[in-house]
Amino acid sequence: MRTDEEVVAIVVRESEQLQENMKRGVFWLDSQRPLLQEYNEVDRHTLPMTGDLVI
Repeated sequence: MRTDEEVVAIVVRESEQLQENMKRGVFWLDSQRPLLQEYNEVDRHTLPMTGDLVI
């Protein structure tokens, strides 16, 4: 689904595949850290706009 402000994707995955994808995603995000602006220098937080919703 796409709106003027965002793109929403809904995907159904097996739990093993979801766990592997999450690990790869965290590794990729860590590799992108130098490109992100930190809003808290102590905790090194950033504001990601993607993620998995597990229900």
